[in-house]
Amino acid sequence: MEIIPQKYAYLAGSLYFLAVWLAFFWKWPNRRLPMATIGAFFIGLGLFAEYFWWLSDWWHPKTFTGTKIGIEDIILSFTLPGISVLIYKFFFKKDLDGKFELDKGTFIAAAQRYLPIFLISFVSAIILFSAFHVHSVISTSVGMMIASLMVMIRRKDLLPAMLWSAFLMVVVSIPAYFIFIFLSPGSIDAFWNFSQITGYKLTGIPIEDILWFALAGFLMGGIVEYGFDYRLVDEKNARYEA
Repeated sequence: MEIIPQKYAYLAGSLYFLAVWLAFFWKWPNRRLPMATIGAFFIGLGLFAEYFWWLSDWWHPKTFTGTKIGIEDIILSFTLPGISVLIYKFFFKKDLDGKFELDKGTFIAAAQRYLPIFLISFVSAIILFSAFHVHSVISTSVGMMIASLMVMIRRKDLLPAMLWSAFLMVVVSIPAYFIFIFLSPGSIDAFWNFSQITGYKLTGIPIEDILWFALAGFLMGGIVEYGFDYRLVDEKNARYEA
């Protein structure tokens, strides 16, 4: 029995992630700027991937507005990167080793570090999807793995943060799917293209989604520290003005 119509199920799930993002944002003053910065940086990429890739063969959720791309996609494209960059630090009481600043010099330096990583991973995903017609799940997953490996090779000290972020992002994402199942039981079967993916589920969640959250968490778990050249320290040792 549906508690809400299917067109509201996606909105309910996205609002859950917004609530998590706001909780993190409120808790950690020193992470607010990087959370917002990373979210703003990835919002365009997330909407691009949703419109041109994932909606073509992965899933086709109903939006509140009835449009192909909705407010739900904007919320997720902004909040998920921010959650991913903070989740390990939140649960393990870690923070940056200095106050996060975003002046012209640090922005240019970060852009120089990010550009080769995201250019190579993005182009790889495009080639796999467009030229070789590889499913968007696999092509974008390969792109994220390439970017993650490039970060890990250059910053081996970030590996624990990346691994834990991968695990924690899966854990944090699970309630969103339970919202789907509880509020609108048929929404998962209606929204996902199970004929084009494996069809396997874990606790009712498509296995491809679990993989995606793990890879996203792994990549984003050290992305701020890598790009802006910070180290992670215990929260009590962090030096910044709140």
